[in-house]
Amino acid sequence: MSFWGKSVRSAVALTAVLIASALLLCSAASAVEPHAGMLRYPDISSEHIVFRYANDLWVAPRGGGEAVPLSSPSGGESVPKFSPDGSMIAFMGNYD
Repeated sequence: MSFWGKSVRSAVALTAVLIASALLLCSAASAVEPHAGMLRYPDISSEHIVFRYANDLWVAPRGGGEAVPLSSPSGGESVPKFSPDGSMIAFMGNYD
């Protein structure tokens, strides 16, 4: 076999490996990111956004960034609302 035949086969194999790796990375990243349709009852203050996700309340910076859970008690929380000055959050909870 000629040099060019080996090079083409190597290039095709390398391309297949790169494509498979990219697909795995994309599927792993999409498995971690929540679907935006699951974010419920958002409310916005001057600095933060609060929302319900998976029966818990989460807070994120208004300008973007990582959301952090407020708490994870047994039961569910919903309908969070910031106080007028943004210092407190009222919500409904079901803790049977």
